[in-house]
Amino acid sequence: MEEQPEHSTEEQEKAMLPRLPVPPLQQTLRRYLEAIQAVVSQEAYQKTKAIVEEFGKPGGLGEEIQNELHKKRGREENWSYRYWSEDMYMNVKLPLPNNSNPGMVWPRVTFETLEDRIKYVAKFVRGMTEYNEILNRRGLPLDKGTGRDKAYLCMNQYYQIFKTYRVPGIEKDHHEFHGIDGGCKDQHIILASRNQFYEIPVKMDNALLTEEEIASLVKAAENNSMVMEPREPKSGVGVLTSMRREKWALAREYLLQDAHNASLLKRVESCMFLVCLDQPLPTDYPLARGKVNATAMNFLNGAGTHLNSCNRWFDKTIQFIFQSDGHCGLNYEHSVAEGIAVIQAVENLLQAMPEKINDGTPLNDSTDVKHLDFNLDATALAWIDAAKLEFDSEIENVELNMMYYSRYGRDFPKRHKCSPDSYIQLAMQLAHYRLHGKLVFTYESASTRRFLLGRVDNIRASTPEALAFAKGMLDETIGLPQKRELFKVAMKKQTDIMIQNITGQGIDIHLLGLREMAKEMGKTPEIFQDETYWDSNHFELSTSQVPTVTDSYMFYGPVVPTGYGASYNPHSQYIVFCVSAFRKCEWTSAFDFGKAIETALDDMHDLIVATTPTEE
Repeated sequence: MEEQPEHSTEEQEKAMLPRLPVPPLQQTLRRYLEAIQAVVSQEAYQKTKAIVEEFGKPGGLGEEIQNELHKKRGREENWSYRYWSEDMYMNVKLPLPNNSNPGMVWPRVTFETLEDRIKYVAKFVRGMTEYNEILNRRGLPLDKGTGRDKAYLCMNQYYQIFKTYRVPGIEKDHHEFHGIDGGCKDQHIILASRNQFYEIPVKMDNALLTEEEIASLVKAAENNSMVMEPREPKSGVGVLTSMRREKWALAREYLLQDAHNASLLKRVESCMFLVCLDQPLPTDYPLARGKVNATAMNFLNGAGTHLNSCNRWFDKTIQFIFQSDGHCGLNYEHSVAEGIAVIQAVENLLQAMPEKINDGTPLNDSTDVKHLDFNLDATALAWIDAAKLEFDSEIENVELNMMYYSRYGRDFPKRHKCSPDSYIQLAMQLAHYRLHGKLVFTYESASTRRFLLGRVDNIRASTPEALAFAKGMLDETIGLPQKRELFKVAMKKQTDIMIQNITGQGIDIHLLGLREMAKEMGKTPEIFQDETYWDSNHFELSTSQVPTVTDSYMFYGPVVPTGYGASYNPHSQYIVFCVSAFRKCEWTSAFDFGKAIETALDDMHDLIVATTPTEE
């Protein structure tokens, strides 16, 4: 077999990667019934079972829709991409912060002076512009999967992160792409400081600006923002991007009626990324327990409009955030890419960045910086005031719990031939059952990048096997050997579902495709009118593994008002969890659930040690 190149053109990549399959109809229907069995009542299950069997009858409506999906697969690069993108993101009206955009915190940096931060930012920005040059010439090495086949993975997400902007819509959002030909002679970023926005060139006439040139512009922008800061309420325009999407769309349309504002919005929307220079949070910040959770709040939502929440532009794919106290990280708009593309863009650069940057070199002064000074009349200011009130209320509703589980890390399950991801997922099922007495529909993203334009499908962890394990662990009448057997069966099921998803045999994308194709055909199958189907897409536990090389962590809010968000980063000797909940929900608590996860991990460890003769 001919060896494939390390790098590829877009056309070569398309030829190398298979198209996402359409799974067999009967297989998906059977697995769908398995996926709901442990969560819904027996009465609801029997009703849905009858509906599913009718839909799947030979020669019936299900097969008719399935045949149309196969035709769609033959004419499109990825038959699911538009369906999935619109259902997951573009049709959703919820505000981006807290509900969609994740935050990420990196290892802390030492800034001894304000100029240290400016120099660090300049070095980071220059590094990102160099990375973007690699993207422009499509020069990244091809990723490979970790499975036995070492399959090549689609790189499309990487090439979108600096070129895409999510535009709000009254009906639905859409993406705009800037510089997609890779031939931009001039490129810029937007710098936010004290709620003011500035255009900073980073490439002019095909030449990248130096660190020193970038630093002088950053310094000029920050100095100007100190002068402009008292000019409230004009300095709050960024908060408009925190509104519900249809409201922001209306506000944006109003701003676009002014030619000057329209030109400024175009500059924001076409930038590579944002850099946000933030102020540190007060030591007595009331909406978080402890410094680490307060810091996370800032990177998730800005921590309040009186703090840094107006110093954001949430539609842009990546906002790099640098607090003056050395806490650094990002916030990113999720519709463009999964975390892996964003993390890989950052981590190599982070490892090359110094922990301290105070070299005593004075910065050059520059006054040549473009301030984006919007024209804001009474109507625009009313939009801003309303957005601030709404956003602050939403921020007060968020509860975050960053926790380090230090008893063991991923090496322990690996030593016992368990997938660390499946092991942690099973621990969260046990935790939820212990805390709430039931399992709930669970979402875990599973990459489908081995297929052209692949994004994710859903590993559903709330299986009958997981329920049997959770019940068994809490049953004092069951002996340890039987509990170990229940663990073994549940682990195998979880791992099997993971493999099914990454190989294109998941059920969620297929069911979504059948549903959307039925709409296009003018059909209304009962399976998609069934209450259980919609309940099964109401994920009260939304989870994601976000591995990093550096000591960083990513986090996000719950996806439903009565749910939890739970990201995790398994290191060899410890695991970082980031648990979220909404305070308005009376029966969820990020801290109670975090404690339940720790207890579950302890119990599973003790079970394995007690039932493994050679374990020390």
